[in-house]
Amino acid sequence: MAEDTVKLTTTQIKNSFYYVLTPEKLEYFQVQKTFKEVKFKNKTTGFFTQVLSRTLEKEETKQIGSYHFRKVSIEELTSLRAGKKPGFVLKEYRDYYYTEIPENLRFFSENIIGKHMCGEECVHLSALPDSAGGCAKVRNHSRFIEKFDFITKGYESFNTEADCFVVIACSNYEHCKRRKQRSALEIQNDKLALGQFYSDSVVTYADVLKLKSKIVY
Repeated sequence: MAEDTVKLTTTQIKNSFYYVLTPEKLEYFQVQKTFKEVKFKNKTTGFFTQVLSRTLEKEETKQIGSYHFRKVSIEELTSLRAGKKPGFVLKEYRDYYYTEIPENLRFFSENIIGKHMCGEECVHLSALPDSAGGCAKVRNHSRFIEKFDFITKGYESFNTEADCFVVIACSNYEHCKRRKQRSALEIQNDKLALGQFYSDSVVTYADVLKLKSKIVY
């Protein structure tokens, strides 16, 4: 151990959250993990320089909330949206299940329920017309799940601080093949072609860089 460091044992608490979703209810849980860490701390700066070991001392799971669904019609759902109360709707084929939720209930990428099909590199993930391979959900800014018959299972929160829209099953889903990785030279040539389209004065890649420096964003 260096003379300017000291060996310490500290306790660290980490919280994570997850949801359980069924046609009957939405449940919200918190997982609290307590770790014991042994690490070096710099005496002068006060910063920890190295973690030697980490041991899980305790893990606790507690339910934060339970929100029971009721089946609603599309007309009822439209009225509920207009009422401005924060809500959550689960869609399963042509059935809709609604519950009121707290305004600050958030669904982040690490705790969404099910796999979000739109995030699975769907070829239709664009605002183009359907005839050009686009998606009506994207054009509608990912709102009003009841408008899209091709979404057979999914959920949406609305009138909250951070609304979410997750598609679990979709009849329009089509996996997008990964694009070929382009070389630096190919990218440079594309930039040159774009610069030449923008201005007749562009002849070399150096001209592209000069042009870029003059553009006001």
